[in-house]
Amino acid sequence: MKTMRFRSFRSRLVVVFLGLFVVIQATGYVVVAAFVRTSARQHVEEELRLASTLFARQLDERSHQLVAATRLLSGDFALKTAAATADHATTASVLENHRHRVDSDLLMLASLDGAVVADTQRPARHGSRFPAPGLIEAAEAGREASDVVAIDGRLYRLAVVPLLAPEPIAWLAAGFAIDDRTAVELRRLSGLQVSFVAGEGGRATVHASTLGPGDRDALARQLPVGRQAGVLELGGGEHLLRIEPVGQNVVVVLQRSLAEALAPYDDLLQILLVVALAGVLLALLGATLVARRVSRPVLTLAGGARRVAAGDFTTSVTIRQRDELGELAATFNEMVGGLRERERVRDELERTARLKRFFS
Repeated sequence: MKTMRFRSFRSRLVVVFLGLFVVIQATGYVVVAAFVRTSARQHVEEELRLASTLFARQLDERSHQLVAATRLLSGDFALKTAAATADHATTASVLENHRHRVDSDLLMLASLDGAVVADTQRPARHGSRFPAPGLIEAAEAGREASDVVAIDGRLYRLAVVPLLAPEPIAWLAAGFAIDDRTAVELRRLSGLQVSFVAGEGGRATVHASTLGPGDRDALARQLPVGRQAGVLELGGGEHLLRIEPVGQNVVVVLQRSLAEALAPYDDLLQILLVVALAGVLLALLGATLVARRVSRPVLTLAGGARRVAAGDFTTSVTIRQRDELGELAATFNEMVGGLRERERVRDELERTARLKRFFS
């Protein structure tokens, strides 16, 4: 490996001074950039944690409201009468009227053995099994139940209460859909990417999200299992995420792009970079001036030494510095003076010797 060779002392000084300054500036910039990135990441993680807690609380409150509204509907005399007489058409009509009244997306009546009597969202479900039998089992144990379930490929926050007359004669279920509109509304409130994901058949399915189709598939593939937080590569960028359970096998995933979180700091980092480059240019100028000042007496001494080597003992160097280089110049002049005196003595001796030979 060849080493870098410098042809002048001045160049060596400039490179050493400039190199040290560049290393210091680069280290400072890297440390600041790393600190900014770490700070932004911690801020996003805390933001996701608080938002996930808030989302879960909002969904729970809406679930309680849904249960209360469903319980109120279960006391409707017309609905009880239609259910008791097993009049399917009347039951469906009453359910549809009540659905508009409570502004729900789905109302369903099931018999005590779990068969669907009427369904406002899909009338053809009449006579089939109730799509969320676990909720009926939970309602049997606790008189009411609520959960997020997948029905026909869509997510619903579903509440189930008994229809009493005065003993239970059927099960009344009411629910609101969790779809892309729900996710968009939550994003508008939080500023985060929101996705609702259900575990189905050993794989994750994104039912509602603010992400595009490609990112939804990537989220379903990369979603960490058994963890509340993680990092994903979505859309070519690093995203931090927070996972919060909202139902059985259903989670809400909140995501925030790290690049988006770092965007407010981009101007700061650019200013630091400009300052660092300006500092390098100033360091180059300063190193050049210092190297010139330091090397000038060295070059003066070198020139005097070359003249002495050529036999000019009358030379002297003038360096007006009171440091080591000044002392070296004074010593050099004394040495040249000694050489000059020695040369004079030798000349005198040679002349005397020639005169002796002449007179002898």
